[in-house]
Amino acid sequence: MIRQRVPADLDNCVRALRAVHEADGYPVNWPADPGRWLNPPETLAAWVCADPQLGGHVLVSSVSEAARSAATAVSGLGRSPVTPSPGAAGRPLTVPSLGELGRSFAAAASSHGEAGLTVAVAGEAGLTVAVAGEAGLTVAAACEAGLTVAAACEAGRSLAAPGLGEVGRLFVVPSHRGRGVGLRLLAQVREWAAVQGLGLVLEVVDDSRGAAIALYERTGWTYTGTSAADWTGPGGEPVRIRHYSLPSPA
Repeated sequence: MIRQRVPADLDNCVRALRAVHEADGYPVNWPADPGRWLNPPETLAAWVCADPQLGGHVLVSSVSEAARSAATAVSGLGRSPVTPSPGAAGRPLTVPSLGELGRSFAAAASSHGEAGLTVAVAGEAGLTVAVAGEAGLTVAAACEAGLTVAAACEAGRSLAAPGLGEVGRLFVVPSHRGRGVGLRLLAQVREWAAVQGLGLVLEVVDDSRGAAIALYERTGWTYTGTSAADWTGPGGEPVRIRHYSLPSPA
């Protein structure tokens, strides 16, 4: 069963990750804080396979600058965040910083003391709808539908990553391999991303022996290039990273 990860899963996720690391060397360098590595602040959503024991894990996070740069090689991906102008009352709305925290429209409105903030008011501040960024649609334009910030939040429209999410921390424990767990986890991610209107990107260590590369390439991911990692392996050796993307549904 694939389900959303809950906080109580983290200890089991760390134990499962340890088993994967010992079997396959993933991650290449064991993290100093594996719990935080599996639950970084930029996480947008995460899932586990529980059959009933934890057999696999995956998450989607807001996109790093490195991943965004790699994604620009693919048409329709890698839209840059906008910098809004000050609001009508002179109060600045720092949309990019809110986005990095995965703050929703409703949360942004609440933080400014205007829980009933409408799209029209947000539009006056120059705020652009992050998810609708591909069409260049501003909040002011969306006002025609009478959409409020709270309603946008309920629809899952966040400021987290304009048009992109980064897939990561995908692993399947040795005891659950051969059961299609990786395929099911990726299918869940794609289903979620389709609802959010997000394209997806991911990075994987360039290892010809790795099963992950074969999995991504046979399930529709597009290889966009290889780059040098800004970190090294356990022996100080350089590491190469392969980049993949999956455009958002039309």
